[in-house]
Amino acid sequence: MSDASASSTANSLPFNFYWKNSVTESIYLAEEIFFPNGTIAGIEYHYEFVQDLAAQPLKVWIKNTDAQDLSSGWLSSDGYTLVFDSVLDFAAGSGSVFLSFLQPFVYTGGNLAIRANRPMDSVYYLSGNHFRQYSSPEAPNRSRHIQSDSIVYDPQAPPAEPSVHSFHNSLCCCKISLWTSLNCRSTAKEPISCSVGHP
Repeated sequence: MSDASASSTANSLPFNFYWKNSVTESIYLAEEIFFPNGTIAGIEYHYEFVQDLAAQPLKVWIKNTDAQDLSSGWLSSDGYTLVFDSVLDFAAGSGSVFLSFLQPFVYTGGNLAIRANRPMDSVYYLSGNHFRQYSSPEAPNRSRHIQSDSIVYDPQAPPAEPSVHSFHNSLCCCKISLWTSLNCRSTAKEPISCSVGHP
């Protein structure tokens, strides 16, 4: 589990805008998700950016998993569902961005794996565009990331030599309640606003 003292920011997860192309993967444990099962309509990331970034193409896959960490390598792409394939705008400063899923994802309980991709771009941006993250020393090695300015990585078959660490992003999973509203719960124990609109 996490606490506020383990919170920080970095540009490596889930999308690395300092590099033109990146692939990342993180595992969230069941006790961090705060509801036993349900239908997830989207996720919300919290960021601290030093510049405006408009219309950024991004992709996200998600799957239910029994895996506890990523110390043995990337998870198999089998079972992943593409839930986001669109563009997002980021305003300079502290903020949050909501990724509305293409279709609601059925969370069956247990752990969740999220793979994220910034497709190859023609430009890179400042290194100070960070996302909020936290560490769990008692449950390490739950994130992987790889990035390049020249290699186009296949997010369905990333190479075996990425960086592995114990940080993962503060995340709000937005669960559909009775198909009419979203109940957003943060995976971090620090105070985080998870307010979003209706689906």
